[in-house]
Amino acid sequence: MVSCGDVPFHYFLLHLAGYNQAYFEMVDHAEAFEHLMAVMEQVERERLWPVVADSPARLILHGVHFDSQMTPPHMFRKYMTPYYRDFSALLHSRGKSLTWHADDDSQDILAEVKDAGFDMSECFCTAPMVEVTLEEARAAWEPTSLSSAVSPPSSWSPAFPRPNSRRTCGISSASSPRAAPSSWVWRTT
Repeated sequence: MVSCGDVPFHYFLLHLAGYNQAYFEMVDHAEAFEHLMAVMEQVERERLWPVVADSPARLILHGVHFDSQMTPPHMFRKYMTPYYRDFSALLHSRGKSLTWHADDDSQDILAEVKDAGFDMSECFCTAPMVEVTLEEARAAWEPTSLSSAVSPPSSWSPAFPRPNSRRTCGISSASSPRAAPSSWVWRTT
């Protein structure tokens, strides 16, 4: 898996303005904000996307910490879905898969993630840490093949049973960085 940063909108929220100030900036300086988003996206499309598409990497991590509160559905659809639809289409045309680091509560944006073209969620966080359950995610994502990397598989116990799904990939923190997705152990239920 190769990480290539974050989508421009979430990068703005997290790094440029900060979660505490971002939405104030978006309202107080709406025209400048929209221009910034357009420029950031254009730069990524022209400079980042070709490098990633032409790379030998097959699993692309692009996006981190999407949260239902900070990236609510209407904002996800407006600022993230069009970007990711285009990026995932490019990746899929090259035989690559798109994932995001999902360690926040994504309960309200499960449909948006599916519509955006993600193939996988890496580090998908569920109850009891956040509100969303793996069952809710599976229900939202089926019948697609969106799958979750669960770390580690040994954590599946009677208290936290193995997910009832078509495809779940268990990856521990000890996985080799050179391991190809085809070498992962897929557990089919």
